[in-house]
Amino acid sequence: MAEKVLNLNNFKSSGVYTVEIDQSQGLALPLTTGRLIIGSSRKGPFNTVVLINDVRTLNAVYGDRDTQLEKQGSYFHRTIEVALREGPVFAMNVLPLDTDTDVVANLDKAYFTTYNTESSSNNEDSAPYQYPLVEFFNKRKLWFADDESLNKSKNLALGDDYILNPSSFGNASIASNKILSFANTGNTNMTVWVRKATVTGFDVTAKEWYASFGESIDFPNFVSADDFISDYFVEVIIVDGDWSNNIRLSKDALFSQFFDESGLIDSQVPSFLALQEVQAIARVTGCLIPEFKDQSGTIASVDSLVNRLFATTGLLCALDADKLDLIDLEDDNFSDINMETHRVDTIGHGYDELDSDDVYSIDNGGFEPSGTVADSTPLIDILSYSKPGDKELIYKIDLSLPENDFTGATTKTYCTCNQRRNNQESGCNNCEMNAMGYVGAIISIIAGCLGLIWPKQVSRTIGLQIPGRLGQSEVRATYGGLFIGAGLAVTLIASSDAALVLGAAWAGAFIARAISFVIDKSRTKENVAGLVIEGVMAALLILA
Repeated sequence: MAEKVLNLNNFKSSGVYTVEIDQSQGLALPLTTGRLIIGSSRKGPFNTVVLINDVRTLNAVYGDRDTQLEKQGSYFHRTIEVALREGPVFAMNVLPLDTDTDVVANLDKAYFTTYNTESSSNNEDSAPYQYPLVEFFNKRKLWFADDESLNKSKNLALGDDYILNPSSFGNASIASNKILSFANTGNTNMTVWVRKATVTGFDVTAKEWYASFGESIDFPNFVSADDFISDYFVEVIIVDGDWSNNIRLSKDALFSQFFDESGLIDSQVPSFLALQEVQAIARVTGCLIPEFKDQSGTIASVDSLVNRLFATTGLLCALDADKLDLIDLEDDNFSDINMETHRVDTIGHGYDELDSDDVYSIDNGGFEPSGTVADSTPLIDILSYSKPGDKELIYKIDLSLPENDFTGATTKTYCTCNQRRNNQESGCNNCEMNAMGYVGAIISIIAGCLGLIWPKQVSRTIGLQIPGRLGQSEVRATYGGLFIGAGLAVTLIASSDAALVLGAAWAGAFIARAISFVIDKSRTKENVAGLVIEGVMAALLILA
């Protein structure tokens, strides 16, 4: 510090003066320098250093004070609370783990899973997998969870031993070729859903997007120039607890409105997360392109965004960039086991290739009306979606599983209709109504409104005489409310079966009027007009 210079003009007369000079300095420690507190906690990341800025961060990462650990003499949480009075601190939760790889059976293990991002492929039924916990961390100095370690562990655990057999990398196993992975390194259960994200600002082609950056960013080899960047965005939903039993949840009195047999209903996600019984840990929207940056230069890849929350979630995410580099967009011969033929395709470009080898069939196909065997229904199993690739499905539940033990049941059928609506095996007749059904329903409603509002005029038109107020009420009810109610029901239900019922009513009126032509000889122009209207209405609704 520079020497203090005295200004003698401040002293007006001779004498002895005492001058106090403050030469103390305030030190601002960089984030790389600070106090480190080491202890034990049953919650939060372990063997890794975490920056704690305040008590709220402390509780989010390591939870509240642990009285059980304090009884054993560990005051990790209290120590951090005291230290925070003077400023931010670094904390490290020390956890002894089995690291002796010579005794693999004794190693502490963690679960990981992979997600399919290829519409021509499927997820693996055997997931999640277990692997030694230590293998998900970079242990060169202080431990830290590492996405590269997760990719390495994923490949080795699923049969792609590229270390001993480098030439097998990318063509060793189907499961190891899934490029999106998650590992739960914590000690609590959590459920992760991944779905296609709806984003704004990215509805441009990859060619246009990367051209805006010039040559500062390399164009990914696995991305087609005509793909929309928005098609590579996914949303990751992390919820506390185990929500994986879809069969049980689909039959639960409360949760059946949010789950079906294939999983969480996409449209019900906001309502589900709003439940008091559900503890949402995090929701992240990111890109499946590694190290992807938005226009501001901020990293927006899904693995980076999820891993930023690792301190509070214990969830590690990885995109296998090395596997993605193997993709050859000029290779059109898709094979699950050959990474060169894969694509990052979450919107169905490769749907035509799905089940080309009858590998991912979800039913036996049933029979066409002619009696011939129909093609089996392919299963679309991508990200967290698991749906039949056809509108018609014969869905058979495995009765060997305890949760599927239905008394007296051998199969359970879920189906909607397609061109095979007459398939007796599927028993599926409730098809969606087409535009003709809506036209017929709306005309029925309009006819009902005329009868309801103008009963006298309608009665004169059809040749009826209204005997007082009772007659008016009858016209309003029969020619008004009845038609309005039937038309509204068809419009709201929007099924061909509902349209068929209303069409049958119009057809009955048509047949009865035709009979009247013969018996009553009532061939007036009004009757002809009524016959035409009823015939047209019947045809519209029956053909719906």
